[in-house]
Amino acid sequence: MTGLTASPPTIFPKTCCLRDHVADLAGLDAGERLVLDLRIIGFRREDAFAACLTEADRRLLQAAWKRFTRHKEAVRKALQSGRKHSARRIPGAVPDLELMFMETPDNRLKIFFQKLVPENGKGRI
Repeated sequence: MTGLTASPPTIFPKTCCLRDHVADLAGLDAGERLVLDLRIIGFRREDAFAACLTEADRRLLQAAWKRFTRHKEAVRKALQSGRKHSARRIPGAVPDLELMFMETPDNRLKIFFQKLVPENGKGRI
């Protein structure tokens, strides 16, 4: 393959729109969307927990994964039908979070979560 450069494969650009659409149809909250992201890139439940940077990150992910598991049927129905099948919700606000990755000095991948801040810097954190 001379003259060709291969770029590393990326999953998120191709699946981001589908992921958002399915998450909207299934009524997933911000934490459940993070679990869906981790599932898309190949993380299993216990591996994701082990990769959390802090105990607080692990607890947040564990609660989100539990909700995701409870609402898996809504995701399945949304994927099969392309129609809204919202999950039943227990009242409580889940903050908008961003999934972050870092590499440790011993070349291990760690995941953590960061609250989203609006671009103008105003509003909720």
